[in-house]
Amino acid sequence: MKLDSNRAWKEATAVVAANRETLIAIAGVFFLLPSLAVALFYRQPRPTTGMTPQDTLALARNYYSGAIALFLPVAIVQIAGVLAVLTLFTDRTRPTVGKAIGRGFMGVPSYLAGELLFAFVLGMGASLVAILDAASKPLAKIVLIALFSLAIYCVLRLSQLPAVIAVERIYNPFAALARSWRITRGNAARILLFLLLLLITYAVIMIAITALLGLALALVGGGETARVIGAVVSSVPGAVFTVYIASAVGAIHRQLAGPGTEVIAERFD
Repeated sequence: MKLDSNRAWKEATAVVAANRETLIAIAGVFFLLPSLAVALFYRQPRPTTGMTPQDTLALARNYYSGAIALFLPVAIVQIAGVLAVLTLFTDRTRPTVGKAIGRGFMGVPSYLAGELLFAFVLGMGASLVAILDAASKPLAKIVLIALFSLAIYCVLRLSQLPAVIAVERIYNPFAALARSWRITRGNAARILLFLLLLLITYAVIMIAITALLGLALALVGGGETARVIGAVVSSVPGAVFTVYIASAVGAIHRQLAGPGTEVIAERFD
C-alpha cells in the first residue's frame, strides 16, 4: 500500500482538533514538563571562543554524562506519552485515558529494547569505520557516507515501531522491528518527504518564536526570570510538535497496516 501523506495529515489534525483538551493535558504532563525540567535544571553549556573541536566534544560529553540521571526518566516519560497518544488515537477498543497511559508505560521496555538493538547495529558499523580509518581514510569516508545513508533509510523503515507496539501490542522487540520494516516497504521516500515537511514547518515556527522571544527578553532584561520565561516559551512548541508527530505516525500506520484499523475522530472517553 502506498502512503497518502495528505490523507495522513488530514486525519492526524482532525483527531488532534477533536480531542484538544485531552491531548493538551497529556502533552503538558508527558512532554512539556519533562522538557522544561531539563531546560531549567541542566542548562546546556556554551562553547567559548578559542575552544578546539576536542574541547567542545569533551564539554558535551561531560554535560550529557552529568545529566543522564535526569535524561533517562525524562525519556521514559516522553516515550510513554507518545505510546499513550498512539493508543488513544488508533485503538478500536476505545480505552480510557488512564488505560492508554498504562499501556504506554507497558510498551516502554519494548520500545527501548528495539531502539537499543538498532543502536547496537549502528555501533557495529561505526566500529567498522574506525577500523577502516586506521587503514585507509578515503575508504573510511566512503563507508561512513554509505553507513549514514543506510542509517537514515533504516530509521524511516523502523519509524512505525511505536505504532506497532502501541496499536498492535507487539511487545517482542524483534517482532516489532520486523513488523515496522514490513509495513513500510516501498514507502521510505514518502515517509521521508512527509516527516521533512513537518520538521521544516516546526523549524520555521521555532525560528520565529526564538526571534520574538529574544526581542521580548531583551526588553525585560536578563536574570533568572528571563531564563524561566525563555525555557517555558521554547518548550511549548516542542510539546505540541510531539503530539502532532505521534498523531501522524498513527495515521501512517493506519494506512500501511492494512484493514482492521479505523480512524477515531471522536472525543476520547
